[in-house]
Amino acid sequence: MVETFEEEIQIAAPVSKVFAVWRDFDTLQQLVRTVEHVDRVRPEVSRWMLHAPFNLRISYTAHVTSLEENDHIAWTSEHDAQTKGGHQGPVSNSGRIEFEPVDGGAATVVRVQVTYTLPGDKAQHVVNTLNALGYPTREINRALEDIRDYIQSEHQQAQAAAA
Repeated sequence: MVETFEEEIQIAAPVSKVFAVWRDFDTLQQLVRTVEHVDRVRPEVSRWMLHAPFNLRISYTAHVTSLEENDHIAWTSEHDAQTKGGHQGPVSNSGRIEFEPVDGGAATVVRVQVTYTLPGDKAQHVVNTLNALGYPTREINRALEDIRDYIQSEHQQAQAAAA
């Protein structure tokens, strides 16, 4: 069962500041409520542990497959991804985050696309239940809003300090 979701948000800060936050796993861990922790294994490999509905925890190893500074980050997970809790089995994912400067470079549009695969016969039922609860779209939107608010606040403080 393959599912894809796409979301975007505009952030009132230059693309370099926005991109820097997305590359800083320590900051992302603090801002994204579903991220329990991220461990960098190598520069382009990281191990993620996420909270999911129904008391599940999802872990996977992500490999950055493409990265262009201030433009995009793309990744794919290894086949070791799994859930811990009620449902067992691999959960693979891949995604791409794009950063587009707008408003003459004063703001950035961030586009997130994630595709994930749920295993087993119950996958369709799980996806239907999650979609009915607004997951993962609601969680992704909340994470994007939290990241936006943090970046905009930091950017405004830096501008005020420079003035």
